[in-house]
Amino acid sequence: MIKLRPATQDDWARLFAWRHDAPQESFLSGELPKITTHFKWFEYVLASKTTTIMIAVDDSSGKSVG
Repeated sequence: MIKLRPATQDDWARLFAWRHDAPQESFLSGELPKITTHFKWFEYVLASKTTTIMIAVDDSSGKSVG
């Protein structure tokens, strides 16, 4: 089963890696963000009162999957 949890500061590198994953790039438009740009965006979103990033976690393994 998959569960959702809010992203934490520890997830920034994982999201950066997922964003730069080759199969996903074909679905996204524009230039890929640099690591510093991604980190600034991630910090901004984590501090937001209106936006939440959710991480999908495989309940049986505890592994973040999306």
